[in-house]
Amino acid sequence: MKKFVIILILLLSFSLEASAASNCQIECFRYDPVCGVNGQTYGCGLPELNCHGVKLAYLGACKINSCLLSDQQSKKLCATLTEKNAFEKYLSDNISKLSPKKAVLGGTFYVTKIVWQPSRIALVSYEDGHVAFTAQTKIAVTYKNGQIKQIKTVFFNILSDK
Repeated sequence: MKKFVIILILLLSFSLEASAASNCQIECFRYDPVCGVNGQTYGCGLPELNCHGVKLAYLGACKINSCLLSDQQSKKLCATLTEKNAFEKYLSDNISKLSPKKAVLGGTFYVTKIVWQPSRIALVSYEDGHVAFTAQTKIAVTYKNGQIKQIKTVFFNILSDK
């Protein structure tokens, strides 16, 4: 009889958790993000994740390159965004080296805008505070074990200067 009562209590608690998951009203006092296996960030941490019935992937906000999504179209979109994010960082870190024109007065360039076009081509605007340029560039990405190994530019052509 004691086992029956324990089982009944467990079943009731699971059914209450399942019904609460649809209502998830978590009082969140601070941002404490966790990433679910569905690729979604839950800002109120483990209580919110558990409330939605999602398993934990890792602590912290989901990173775009985690690509934990299940369907192929979502994985392809995630990979494209991962490449763009990685290349935008590459551009920002290397814009002074990539530019065929040099910054004036010993300065360095910084990226002000990136507009993506099809086929891994981007228009990048950059300046050093004295001169500004817009260039068209194409990226090439090499992968190893499903991770980005190397990023490089196929071409980098200045279209206009100001």
